[in-house]
Amino acid sequence: MKRKLLGIGALVLVLALLVTLMPACGKEKEEVTPTPGVTPTPGVTPTPTPGVKTLKIGVMAVQSGPAAGWGIPHVVGTQWAADVINERGGFKIGGDTYMIEVSNCDSKYLASAAADCAAKFVFDEGIHYIIGPNAPSGTRSAWTITQPNKAFQVSIGMFADPSPELPYYFQDFPVGWDGVWVSSFLTELLEDRPDIETVALINQTWAKEDWMVMERRVTEEFGLTVVAEETYDMGTIDFYPILTTIVAKNPDAIGLESTDPGSMALIIKQARELGYQGIFYAPNSTQPEYLIPITGVEAANEFYNNGMDLTSPVWPEETRALGEDYARRYPDLAFYTPTMSAWIIVNMWIKAMQEAGTTDSEAVLAVIDDPDFTFEYFGFPEEVRFGGKEYYGIDRILPMPNPYGVYRDGEFVQLGYGWAISP
Repeated sequence: MKRKLLGIGALVLVLALLVTLMPACGKEKEEVTPTPGVTPTPGVTPTPTPGVKTLKIGVMAVQSGPAAGWGIPHVVGTQWAADVINERGGFKIGGDTYMIEVSNCDSKYLASAAADCAAKFVFDEGIHYIIGPNAPSGTRSAWTITQPNKAFQVSIGMFADPSPELPYYFQDFPVGWDGVWVSSFLTELLEDRPDIETVALINQTWAKEDWMVMERRVTEEFGLTVVAEETYDMGTIDFYPILTTIVAKNPDAIGLESTDPGSMALIIKQARELGYQGIFYAPNSTQPEYLIPITGVEAANEFYNNGMDLTSPVWPEETRALGEDYARRYPDLAFYTPTMSAWIIVNMWIKAMQEAGTTDSEAVLAVIDDPDFTFEYFGFPEEVRFGGKEYYGIDRILPMPNPYGVYRDGEFVQLGYGWAISP
């Protein structure tokens, strides 16, 4: 099943919406060049009525610059979940009915901005349920505020690992030193492309001492030879120097593991211009609206990533039904894994609150930590629970299906998915 790509006219429209609608709360000036972004359709802020209360959920995610493609889907997924629940009349805890209000803040891929967002949520708005941010430094700066104030923080922390000393911190992707996210993606990739023997790895500079170490180890465990490793600083637009070195070694594949969506598109475009004919792969993926307008159709061919086309028959029927609802609401926005994780987290919190009989975060945490507590997983037939205790000493990792697919002839083709399991 194939996903049609976003037209240029729609891209201009969503860019205009991003500029006019997206709020930001960080005090520092923006340090990266903005790239095309998208914004969810604004939800209707609940109007308090007698007997109806409001639950506020905060989202601090990167919504500007080249990494916006990671953060905006978290905003979209959270608002989508809130809109669906509010349209049903909210949710009940005892005799009270609650409506959801989403508070949004741009963490800008800056540690200081993430800390500002966390302070705004916790101290100014009294929010104890927070999704984000999307980078290790921002995650760490935010949890200095969220954790002592018993505020939940669910983020893609990568190497800001869960710990028993951080009971209110959760990760919505199984990424970390154990390498399960990369290994599950490589398992899927090599099933489709067993001809891959040599790879080159490109990552952001911050990942050099942790992510790249893990990535190289996992890659070699699969019997692949790493012929080159290069890094770049956020905001780089000229990748020709590092790509000239890589292309000269002619690897079968170039891995773009921690590469942000904006940089990913530039790397693919410039590598093709230098004559590279191999494949690209990235477990962190990007959306078509970030990729094709920069790379063009031909250059994006044979780019494998973990995008999601929920019209594909590989997904359970109820998951596809959720995808249809999403497509009706956001016809110009491709679905992405953070969209799904945000939806799951919001609905998980509500179930835990209802079982706890309160929105108090301490009581809700006790329910989540109960070994018998499970929650719905985006239309999958089995309910799930958090894991990770064997590795991190505490169950704080949301299990995720690692989808994979490939761009061919200007369209994303869903090939399947696999759950993140170490080799």
